[in-house]
Amino acid sequence: MNISVGSLIKWYEEYSDGIVKDAGTGILVQIRGPRPYGNSYKVYRNKFKDFIWVSQTCIEKIEYEDIDNRT
Repeated sequence: MNISVGSLIKWYEEYSDGIVKDAGTGILVQIRGPRPYGNSYKVYRNKFKDFIWVSQTCIEKIEYEDIDNRT
């Protein structure tokens, strides 16, 4: 996954059975890893104005077009 600190991301919170409990957008602020089970990511959640730690399976990078560099 090509993701770095400052990336705009979509985060997910899941129940233990994998059903999504909540989701939203946020900004990646810290990466912990490598770890045997994968990296951990600290995300600022816009929806709640707080921080959470999530696993790699619970985030997606949001791709967007830089409007200043459009051709």
